[in-house]
Amino acid sequence: MASANASPALIWNLTKKWNASLRTHIGTTFSTEQGNLRNIHSRVFSGYANPATLAISAPAAPKKGQFGHIQIATKRRVHNAPARQYAAVVAKNKTIRHNAQAVAHMLEFTAPHLIEAAQARVSQLALTHRRRAIRIHKAQVQAAKAKARKARVAARQA
Repeated sequence: MASANASPALIWNLTKKWNASLRTHIGTTFSTEQGNLRNIHSRVFSGYANPATLAISAPAAPKKGQFGHIQIATKRRVHNAPARQYAAVVAKNKTIRHNAQAVAHMLEFTAPHLIEAAQARVSQLALTHRRRAIRIHKAQVQAAKAKARKARVAARQA
C-alpha cells in the first residue's frame, strides 16, 4: 500500500489504529495482514506501510505434485492498484533448507531484519505440510485396510 505520494510513516500513522487486519486478544493486538511475517502490530513488520515486504504461505489450492511447496509473494511497485500489489511465486525446492536459503537471498538486501522471521515461517509451513502428509497417509492406509477386510469377509461368505 506504500504509495509514490505518501511515505511509509504517513501510511502507518493512518492505518495503525483502524484496518481490517487487526486482531485483539486479551489486551494484545496482532495483525493478520499479508506481508507481516511475525503477526506483530508494529511499523517495522507492517505489510501495509513497508515498501519491501515478503508474504510466505502455502499455495491456495495445491495441485498434484505441489504438496510441500511454499508460495512467496513480493511487493511490487503498483501504487494505484492495491489488489495487484503482490506478485506470487511458488517455490519448488525439495528441502526446508533450500527454501529457507531462497527466502534469505530474497530479503538479503531489501529487509535483512526480516530474514529470521521469514525462515521461521518457512520451517513452520514445512512442519504443517509434514503433519498433513502423515495424516493423509494414515487415512489412505486405513481405507486400504478396510477395503481388504471387506474383501476377506465377502470371500468367506461366498
